Order: sequence, then C-alpha cells, then structure tokens
Amino acid sequence: MKKLFSKMGIVLTNQCNQKCSWCFEGEWKRKHKQEMTLENINRLLHWKKWSDGHIPVVYLLGGEPTLHPKLLEIVDMIHVFNPKISIFLLTNLTCSQQLLKELVARKVVIFANIDQFEPDNNTANQPKILDNLAYLNQETPEGYQYNISATVAYPDKDFMFLYRILENGRKKIYNLRLAPSCIGFECENQFQKCSGDEYYEKVLQVLERCLEIKPNLHLSTECATNGCMISDELFEKLYKLGYKIRYECGSPEPNADILPDLSCHWCFAFETVPELKIDNVFEYPDDISLLAEMHRRYLEFNEMNSYFCDPSACSHQKCKGACAALNYYAYKQIREVNK
Repeated sequence: MKKLFSKMGIVLTNQCNQKCSWCFEGEWKRKHKQEMTLENINRLLHWKKWSDGHIPVVYLLGGEPTLHPKLLEIVDMIHVFNPKISIFLLTNLTCSQQLLKELVARKVVIFANIDQFEPDNNTANQPKILDNLAYLNQETPEGYQYNISATVAYPDKDFMFLYRILENGRKKIYNLRLAPSCIGFECENQFQKCSGDEYYEKVLQVLERCLEIKPNLHLSTECATNGCMISDELFEKLYKLGYKIRYECGSPEPNADILPDLSCHWCFAFETVPELKIDNVFEYPDDISLLAEMHRRYLEFNEMNSYFCDPSACSHQKCKGACAALNYYAYKQIREVNK
C-alpha cells in the first residue's frame, strides 16, 4: 500500500548562526564546514524511489539551510526534476527578506523555528526574524500559509513570544509544532533524563493558550515519548486537543535525514553511534532498501541495549520504550558508573 507522502530530508549545511540551548545537533554544527553539493542533490533526486507515496516531499534542513550559498539553485533544480514535489524549508528566519521573498515566489513551504528569543541566544538576529514574520503575515499572497515550531526546553520557560507571534500571524499560520526538548546529541539535553509530567503539563498549558488565540490551529509533535513520562490523564487531554503523541520510535519512519557527507542515521541522537549510522547512502540502490536496512539495525540495536524501562511491568500497552536514544545513553551512563 502506498504511503501518503514520499519524502526525503536533505541537510544542506551544518552551519548555523544561532545558538539554541536545546539544539539536538550539538557539537556537529561546530565541526568544520559541510555543504551539500548541487551534484549530490541531483544524484539524490534520481536515487530516491518516489513511487512509494502519493505526494512527493523534500525537506531542506540544516544547520540553517538559508546559509547555503546556492539555496535558490537547489530549489529550482528540485522543481525542474519534478514540479509536483512540495519543498519544505526548516529555517530560523534570519535570512534576508529578499531571499525569503524569492523562496515564497517559488512556493517553498516555510517551517519557521521561532524559538530564537531566549536571553542566551543570538539576540542580534531578533529584529530580522520579526521583520520576516511581518512580511509573511502582511505581504504574502492571499491563501499563503506557513508553519511555526517551538520547544519546551524547560518547564518554566516563558512563551509570551510565541503567543505574540501567533496573534500577529493568525491568518497565515497553519501549523504549530510544539515539542518537548528531545534527548539530543550524546544525551546532553535536559529533557528525558528525568521522568515526570512537568514537561507535558507545560505543553498542555501552552497549547491551550495557543488554541484560544487561533482555535483552528493545526498541532503536531516531534519525537516519540516513553509512556512512563506522561500520565494517561495528561495523554488523553493532549490527544483531545489534536496533539497526538507517538509511542513508537521511528514511526511512521525514521528521520534518516541525509547529511552533506551523504551519511545518515536513525535520528540525530545517533550521529556518532556506528550501529545506527549509514556512512554513504549510495551504498544502497534506493531509499527504500536503505530504510529497510536501518530498521533491521534498529531492531538489532534494541536487542543489544536493554530498554530504559521494563515494558512487561508498564501499564502503557502501546509503549515499547519509545526513545531508543534514551534507552541507549541511559544504560551507557549506568554501565560507566557501575564499572
């Protein structure tokens, strides 16, 4: 049976001009500069098997993808390859407004990470972000919509910035992806090191306020969560709002974003874990065979690395110890402590 979407995530560069404290890419962004070449973009478009879904989608990612000097050429190349491909750009909106206008003119779907207003971030970029949001809200064509994302990096985070942005963009913003901070690169992020409802209680509070501002706001989440980290009552409340938490890591399929060096991994938390990393995607005839191999490795990996929790003693029947990275890094730390 065909999937709804046939999608491919391409990381254009590891460079970024912000310093979000919760970023899951960690030290990878601070390594030597990496950029995806036009030649490899073209190879990837022909390598992927697009027949597995009804709607073809390419996600252009970073780092910060607007820092790639040939971004518009890449967009044009994708459209020439197949005009039906929908292009999503995940960006922090720090680009020039002229570049943003060129992207909108090419019907690129903007997914704006608006989580740039924390005191320890690069505050110099904030006026540019607000100007670009004003452009998206006031000057884009009738019917144009964009999406925003924010992160619950800690339970007492102030989300007034999100509420103001949503107020100003009610007519243009379609989707809000609100995610508790994921485990991150080498388990350095705070979230999921300790269980409890406090993060998802904050998610509920923020979503309820956002839905007061825009009742028809579409909601989405990101990573799967372990069932022991959210109560059944809280899960049901969020589900009724349209916020559907997953209990299965890699569902409906792993991220498997392709990096500029043509490697990929189950998710970014495994960037340095060889068991769940593919060094060169072109070692496989197409993306379907690559994903099949990655899923095989994932199952084998979980057999070798016991679950963080005991599924047999858990009341969450659907949960299988959802976050493979949490399970791996938690047990790695326990083993090191007990040496």
